[in-house]
Amino acid sequence: MSWREAPLYVAAADLVRWNLERQRTWSDRFLADRLAETSCVLLEAIALALTFPAIRQHQLRLADQGVVRVREQLRLAADLAQLSARQRRFALGRLAEIGRMIGGWRRSLSLSTRPSGEGPPAARIV
Repeated sequence: MSWREAPLYVAAADLVRWNLERQRTWSDRFLADRLAETSCVLLEAIALALTFPAIRQHQLRLADQGVVRVREQLRLAADLAQLSARQRRFALGRLAEIGRMIGGWRRSLSLSTRPSGEGPPAARIV
């Protein structure tokens, strides 16, 4: 499977495309441009994490940060009446899904890098 077919990449690319389509009509060009840039940085971090295992954890951390940035900019856009309540719910729902995928991937990487035998302490039977 190509990285372009990876579910996380597809979900992020779809959200970025959806954002860019909505932003064409926004009156606040600064916010539209900022959200476009932030969304593309998020997508780029995901693509780099999928492509280069040596920098995967770093890129996933950047992607996690990107999710927070995009979320805040979407909320601001809704507050400034650039997005309807329905559009905001849709975008934030998709973004939450992307965040869960990133978090799950990060957790799986941290578990796989732990030396065997290490883990939570065993329960002590008294």
